[in-house]
Amino acid sequence: MLLYYSAKIADIIFDNEELDEEKKCRYGEGIESFLKQMEFPEIVMSNPHISRANKVYLLRKYYPDICKKFPDQADTILNPIYDNLRVKIFQPEKDQLHCEFSIVEPVSRTNRAYMMTGGNTYEARWKYTLGRTGWCREESAVEKLYIVDIPLSEIREFISWGTGTDGNVNKMYNISYGKYVPFTKKLPLFLHIEDKLLYLNEKVRMIRGEDQEDAKVLGHQYEVTVEPYSQSRERQLKKKRTKAIFSQGKAGKKAVLVRKLYEMQKAKQKKQIWLISDRTTRGDDNGEVMFRYLCANPDPTVEPYFVVNKDTQDYVEMKKLGKVVEPFSWKHKLLFLLNEFSLSSQANKPVINPFGKLEYLYRDIIYDKKLVFLQHGVTKDNQSKWLNKYNRNLFGFIVSTKPEYDSAFTYDYFYPEKNIWLTGMPRYDRLVHDERKYVTVMPTWRKSLSSGTDARGVWQLGKEFKESEYFHFYDDLLNNERLLGAAEKYGYTICFMPHPNTIDGLHMFRHDPRVKFMDSSYSYKDIFAQTDLMITDYSSVAFDFAYLRKPIVYSQFDRDSFFSGAHSYTEGYFDYERDGFGEVEHTLDGTVERIIEYMADSCQMKEEYRKRMDETFAFNDRNCSKRVYERIIENR
Repeated sequence: MLLYYSAKIADIIFDNEELDEEKKCRYGEGIESFLKQMEFPEIVMSNPHISRANKVYLLRKYYPDICKKFPDQADTILNPIYDNLRVKIFQPEKDQLHCEFSIVEPVSRTNRAYMMTGGNTYEARWKYTLGRTGWCREESAVEKLYIVDIPLSEIREFISWGTGTDGNVNKMYNISYGKYVPFTKKLPLFLHIEDKLLYLNEKVRMIRGEDQEDAKVLGHQYEVTVEPYSQSRERQLKKKRTKAIFSQGKAGKKAVLVRKLYEMQKAKQKKQIWLISDRTTRGDDNGEVMFRYLCANPDPTVEPYFVVNKDTQDYVEMKKLGKVVEPFSWKHKLLFLLNEFSLSSQANKPVINPFGKLEYLYRDIIYDKKLVFLQHGVTKDNQSKWLNKYNRNLFGFIVSTKPEYDSAFTYDYFYPEKNIWLTGMPRYDRLVHDERKYVTVMPTWRKSLSSGTDARGVWQLGKEFKESEYFHFYDDLLNNERLLGAAEKYGYTICFMPHPNTIDGLHMFRHDPRVKFMDSSYSYKDIFAQTDLMITDYSSVAFDFAYLRKPIVYSQFDRDSFFSGAHSYTEGYFDYERDGFGEVEHTLDGTVERIIEYMADSCQMKEEYRKRMDETFAFNDRNCSKRVYERIIENR
């Protein structure tokens, strides 16, 4: 633990603004001296609190003779064959096997990465740096992402990964497999590609002493075995797979049944199934609009289903148009296994994958499912932490503006151009004008005020919501006497539409009878149409309003905390003062003054902001749904 805490102490020292550089240097030298004097390097090797990458860093820096004193133990840490390798993408594409994998490597290491099969070695391309590891302000390791494509005709005998230099390549042993790979160490799953069968086969690396009893296991490698296809061998593998899945308790027994139903339905399936959704609790977003488009413009090869709770009005309305299925039902799960595409305005895991933690029981079926993310709003901030390729693996990422498109390649989303689609959001197709002299307050939510999601993927409010700065600001705004008095004077109604993730807290607010409180029964389309002036904070609904060329005021009372961890993303390309569609206010009084100013001028759009709106959107033709559909068909 001393090693671990020495690093933490170093971080505290270097972050301390009250210490001058001389003192920081002196303290740093003291920590260095302590580490150099340690006589127990085996403590480093066995310490569970230190990552393997940092162990390599420490041993090389402070114990250069470690290989002589502890050859066996040092080998398991310093040997690059034990670097952490994670296979992230493993998918057949036309006539090739496409693989993307990452290796956590010490910064000093210059080895190359390879993929081997049937006696052939293929060098992988270093594409991205996914992350960095540090120790006492020094970079100790990097996680590098490699990409390689191998012709399917060349795959035989085995598939493994290696590291080294030209002519000297060694197999790696510390390998893990991600959710976009058809294999899992938990179950004997297999993959049938053309005339080949692929599955994981455990191999053990050992060192032996003078006799058999001295043997020591150094590592396990789950190498991919490749066999020629035969019906008899496939039956054997299926039997083994079924037995293993059945042994996984109640969930495993259900999975065996669902898999059988899947195979039966797949054999007689004539149309491709598309699953379309917004939130599980309601439609009224890009998913609903896309479903309406497909129902109005049927494709003879496609059978669309809308996914929404059965006890909602949206279920009733969508059922009038086409087929609807209840989320997380067994029918929904079966359709998910059968579907060609999932189209959704949401990208939460429970929404896009109904199996949740049990997905490993179906990994070989769902690993390559295609998700088209219709978006819930324009991505103006950096959301790469949760929308990146290796976390969501989006097949299509819908964007609406040129800056938004460019930002997909500026930040660490890791998608190639073919996955980013500049089409506009489907819900723009139904935006209309129907002003009712409404001034609508429509803020976004704060992840920090949530207690997480339930099994349905619905965010739950935390207990501290009513005590938060967020609650008090909007409660004070909606009960501000100057604002309400001015609204009566100029003939406007103040409306409040909370974000769906905070709507359960609507009853906590003081309800002045002069304020119109809106709940989930209100359609966004109608709110946008009827509102003359929108008050928001960081919400992307401002773009919908800008699409209609209506005035906006941004009220950002908590800007610093919002972009410093209170929410799920950080500041991106969009600068509210430079690029925004209205004035930015930071206080309650400033917000009230600005709203009154607009009401006194009949909520007229200012030319400066109208020009920004005109320059922002790639399309203004109400054909976004059609473009999304065409891009899907092009990339099928």
